[in-house]
Amino acid sequence: MDAVVELHTIEFSRENTLNDARALPIDEQARAKRFVTEESRSRFITMRLVLRSLLSKKLGRDISGVSFHYTESGKPFLPNTSWHFNISHSESQGLIALSTHGAVGIDLEAIHPLPELQDLAKRYFSATEQTTLAEVSGKEETQRFYQIWTRKEALVKGLGLSFAEVSNKLNVWGNTANLNPKVPKAYRQINGADWFLQDITKLDGFSAALASTIPTKSIDWHHAF
Repeated sequence: MDAVVELHTIEFSRENTLNDARALPIDEQARAKRFVTEESRSRFITMRLVLRSLLSKKLGRDISGVSFHYTESGKPFLPNTSWHFNISHSESQGLIALSTHGAVGIDLEAIHPLPELQDLAKRYFSATEQTTLAEVSGKEETQRFYQIWTRKEALVKGLGLSFAEVSNKLNVWGNTANLNPKVPKAYRQINGADWFLQDITKLDGFSAALASTIPTKSIDWHHAF
């Protein structure tokens, strides 16, 4: 079976962020207060409110009736529904992935030159990924780094694991045409499924990737906010 995944984009601006956290549950209000800058706080609130608004419509509930549970690793989920979700944001852009066909993970990163690129690759990439990164230089090296990073981050988020603990044990490069990544059995058993990756190339200036437990047949794009 192939999955259809909804991707909802959020474009942040001074006029296009939500600052009122009172519609969020107490735990998320507390998280919002911990952000140092007003910009970061507003974007967190915006992403959470838009996510809850989308899910409330899908479930036919008031937004206050959208209650998340959390796995042991802290990944939120909706019990007793078929809806799976994941969110990511970077600078001026946010993404929300929704699916009823299985777990999903999404990652989005604004592309900038990274002086610490090689150090990050040595710390977080597999040997195969480090090798393929060494084959290119300049702008192409930066592009490939972000491509590997977002694939890896999306996969780790979908699995609900710690990026720092498992990232260099996962390989997301040089696999089959459908980007079926090599996930060690110990981690795959957590979700009981194989995983598939798809690069998201629609957003200029950003690198993004989608991970799912079923190959994605199509992406249904929406502008959420």
